[in-house]
Amino acid sequence: MILISSCKEVDDENLKLEQNHSQNDKSIESNEKVDISSLIPIIQGIWLPKEYVENLYKTKSAYLASSLIPEIAELQINPDKIINDTLYVPSSIGNHEGYGFNIWFTSQNGKIIIQSDIYELKSDEKTAEFVVLTKPDTIIKLVIKNQKEETLKIIEYIKIRNKEYVTSFGGLGYDYMARRVLLNGSYEILDSSKSNMGIINFDAENETITNFKHKFYTIQTDFGGGPSYEDDHVIFQVKKDDYHNSETYVIKNELDTIVLYTIEEIISDSGYSIELKDKVYYIIKK
Repeated sequence: MILISSCKEVDDENLKLEQNHSQNDKSIESNEKVDISSLIPIIQGIWLPKEYVENLYKTKSAYLASSLIPEIAELQINPDKIINDTLYVPSSIGNHEGYGFNIWFTSQNGKIIIQSDIYELKSDEKTAEFVVLTKPDTIIKLVIKNQKEETLKIIEYIKIRNKEYVTSFGGLGYDYMARRVLLNGSYEILDSSKSNMGIINFDAENETITNFKHKFYTIQTDFGGGPSYEDDHVIFQVKKDDYHNSETYVIKNELDTIVLYTIEEIISDSGYSIELKDKVYYIIKK
């Protein structure tokens, strides 16, 4: 079922979706015949699970929200790459393992159906197709069915960025949303002795920090890579994506202050653990 009217994006203040009307968007009834060009402006961009995004805003924690990341973690849709009505969609498995699949468009009784080979690539006895709804909000639904055409699961995705941010790498949409929610804007920063270091600015759009010794930052969103302290982490970098020369801190919200901690690995006869160590920075929202 395809109903095309308006697009909406996430609003930082109240979790509502912000209307973004496009001249290419138009209302159609489900029994009208539509061409693919009517659908393309609607589905372009990076889409994340609606449940995850809402929980991220609610908890202010990428770590807590990560429990809601589904197997098909995101959709990166760039219609410029379409070939003969087939489009490759970069994604990831659980925001950890790189993955991608093809979608294509078919017409059935005047309706456009978006089909996929998600589970063909995984040799799974399931099928998956996408439904685009635009009333009251623009949502892409992934409908997963068994071989008997019984619906097993429905995942709803909302758009968080436009197509110019689509890449071949999975997870960048999660990184962007975590930056936007956890560290974004101007802050007063104090060192470990609580001496004032001035005002710094986190720019979630560009991953940059101004007036600080580190120039770039990101928030950890993939928690499937092995043992770590179970909480949110920020990674500071002098050069973008230079993880070899980066510094990682645990984020703790203590009243109106964000405290950044180092961690230490403790190995003893009784086992292994990762614990908080030193308070390095105090960050206060301006």
